[in-house]
Amino acid sequence: MTNIFFNTPHSPLSHTLAGRRRKASLKRIVAAVCAGLSLFCVLQILTGSQAQDRILVANRNIARGARIEASALKEIQVPASLANSATLTSREDALGQVALVQIAAGQPLISSCLSRAPSLPTGYTTVRLLLASAPESLTPGQSVQLIASVPCSSHQNTAAAEAQETPSSDHCLITSKALTMELPKRQERNASQSESIMGPEHSPTITFALPPEDAMKALRLPQEAAVIAVDSGK
Repeated sequence: MTNIFFNTPHSPLSHTLAGRRRKASLKRIVAAVCAGLSLFCVLQILTGSQAQDRILVANRNIARGARIEASALKEIQVPASLANSATLTSREDALGQVALVQIAAGQPLISSCLSRAPSLPTGYTTVRLLLASAPESLTPGQSVQLIASVPCSSHQNTAAAEAQETPSSDHCLITSKALTMELPKRQERNASQSESIMGPEHSPTITFALPPEDAMKALRLPQEAAVIAVDSGK
């Protein structure tokens, strides 16, 4: 075996204490380097042989009620695991769906946290309303009753108005067949918005689908009327 230090019986390193110490230190350094290289090679082999799964994660924060767009998605590879079976792997499966919860950037997209946007029922129209009740309790596709804080419009005949009103004459059941279509992207609350049930395009309104006659009833309500949504249990 070749002596890597090229010592000879006449070398000064072999005849002094300092030389022997330097020689021992060099041997330890070489041994440590070899051990580190061996460990690195083993880890590279194990990592390369481990199966990988491709999953979808959020490329940015996705608000609850927001529709999933292509720019909000990113594909990554992770070690194969049974836990990955609940995550989406195809962009086509995620695009157009609605987030049922807040999804943070980098978080995997799980199928149970998304829902297909509801389709508009035949014979229904859509209306944007600013609710006095908390919109956080609603999800796209949920059936609700819409109740106003003022009596139903006097334009209705008396029999119809009495049938629509709740036991308190100070309230009006706008509809019992509203379908939640889309939630606001932001929850902005201020005094001027809380006083209006019909907000402008940029206000945090909720889109409901309801029969046209009920939509007209909502439009006839005074601006100061407050509207709440109650789960219909359907």
